[in-house]
Order: sequence, then C-alpha cells, then structure tokens
Amino acid sequence: MNESKRQDLLIEALPEIIKEVPEAYVVLVGPDGGLLKRIEEKAQQLNVKDYYTFIGPLIGLEKHKAFDSASLFALVSDKDAYPLVIAEAMAHHLPVIATDARGPKDMIHNGIDGLIVKKRSVSEISNAIISLLKNDTLRKKMSINARLNAENNHSQTGVVDQMEKIYYDLLNKN
Repeated sequence: MNESKRQDLLIEALPEIIKEVPEAYVVLVGPDGGLLKRIEEKAQQLNVKDYYTFIGPLIGLEKHKAFDSASLFALVSDKDAYPLVIAEAMAHHLPVIATDARGPKDMIHNGIDGLIVKKRSVSEISNAIISLLKNDTLRKKMSINARLNAENNHSQTGVVDQMEKIYYDLLNKN
C-alpha cells in the first residue's frame, strides 16, 4: 500500500458502494508503504471503518484463499508497468477493475474480463464496483473471460505461444 497504488480511492468510493450494496466489504492486501494511517483516517472521516480491513501481505496458500473468497479485484493505481497481481486475480476467475494507467489497461479487455476506469476517479471506481456486485450474470461472464485471458496471455504457455507466433510471422516475411 503506497501512494501510487491509491488504495485510498477505494476507501473514498466505499460510501457510494455501501449505499447501493450494503453487504460490500473491501479487503486491502499488501505491505504498508506508508498509506495505512491516511486510509484509517479517511475511513473514520467517511464512517466506513466497518466496511474494510487491512490484512497485510499474503503469500502462498493464504494469497490463493484470499483471491478465491473475493467477488472481484480492484487495482486503482496511478502507474504500474505490469501488475502481475492482475494476472493472478484473473487466473482465479476474478473480473478486474483497474485504471487507465499504462500496464493495467493493457492487460484487461474493457467490458469483457474487467472494467477500466479513469485514474483517480472515485465515481468511476464506485460505479464499476457497484455494477459488478449488482449484476451476477455480468460478473460471472467476466470471471470466465478473465480466466481465459490469464491462460492465453499471461501464463507461461500463453506467452510462449505468442512469442512463437511473432517469430514465425517474422520468418515468413522474408
């Protein structure tokens, strides 16, 4: 949790989310890079401290269990070159909400396996989360597509297949 990851925006989006989906709950995962105190203050100010928890970094089985218990995954970073966590979330059948920052936006097919929102737009973040939490059919469809995206574009086999295609295309041009 640090300034560029912008988890504070998820807390700012919570009042609107809770209004529409009262059972919504945000789980913040990762090491505290100095943002936790500000998040706690913001949650207190917005009266949403009972709708989120910070559990710190997770590895191994704990990380897989966290993904498996989630309904969706949100990464609202200002910048993130290649956030592996998006591929991990999609591999766990989670639709992803991410910003239009380079990296995240290049990994997601907007409206197919996740939703792209404008950087720092609390209203777009809350609307995207609400739309997926309120629409089981859409969320399930995106979940299936997210897993396919992870397998085809972010797995070892998928990346090797893509590289082979590039090499064959280059060889055939000569």
